Amino acid sequence: MAIRDFIAKGLRFECTACGKCCTNHDGHDFVFLTEQDISKAAEKLELTRTEFNKKYTRRARDQRVLKDRGDRCIFLSPEGLCEIYDARPLQCRTFPFWPENLNPKTWNEAIAPDCPGVGQGRRVPRERIEEYLTWDMRKRYPE
Repeated sequence: MAIRDFIAKGLRFECTACGKCCTNHDGHDFVFLTEQDISKAAEKLELTRTEFNKKYTRRARDQRVLKDRGDRCIFLSPEGLCEIYDARPLQCRTFPFWPENLNPKTWNEAIAPDCPGVGQGRRVPRERIEEYLTWDMRKRYPE
């Protein structure tokens, strides 16, 4: 099934702030950062980009990624909340609407069991999901 067909009527999703998507599992252990992600997070933390990179990022696969704190994102608080939510990276802003997740098998068998927000809340319209899919990880993205 094509992504367009799967999202035609939109998908129900509402973040429950459980923090599960902020933990490493099934080989998913990188939060890739855009230049804008770095700038926004550094500004939020009142750091220079250099200070932010030194303290909170590392290189992986020729890109900047957030460091981990054990098996979790460095910005996931003990209470399970994002400490930089307003400046969270693009990858976080668009979860779970990533191209590789938008097919019935993956959505129902891999994403839904780990994410209590799947199937909850209002339906996210197809147009909004398509907008997420157009955001380029290497370029600027909307606010």
